[in-house]
Amino acid sequence: QGKTVGVLDVFTLQPCDRAALGLMLAQYPLILSLEEGFVGKGGLDALIRDILAPLGIAARHHGLGLPAEYCFEVGERDFRLDKAGLAAKTIAQRACELGA
Repeated sequence: QGKTVGVLDVFTLQPCDRAALGLMLAQYPLILSLEEGFVGKGGLDALIRDILAPLGIAARHHGLGLPAEYCFEVGERDFRLDKAGLAAKTIAQRACELGA
């Protein structure tokens, strides 16, 4: 769709070179973080917010991840991610909506 994006794979949250990650994040006006953990519970989304604010990076950040609730439906990983809105097509659509 004519969009330019970058992908940073944060394999582990600790240890984290905050300065290096901050330099990478500063290149983007919009940051969409994705984690297979609960959003708003101190994971990748919190780490990114904690890096952006003190450095004065003006990028907009939106965290995507699993809702902090029990899922009573049984299925494979792709099923669970799709139910949570984390399928690749849904993520791409969300990025376009946010203006990536």
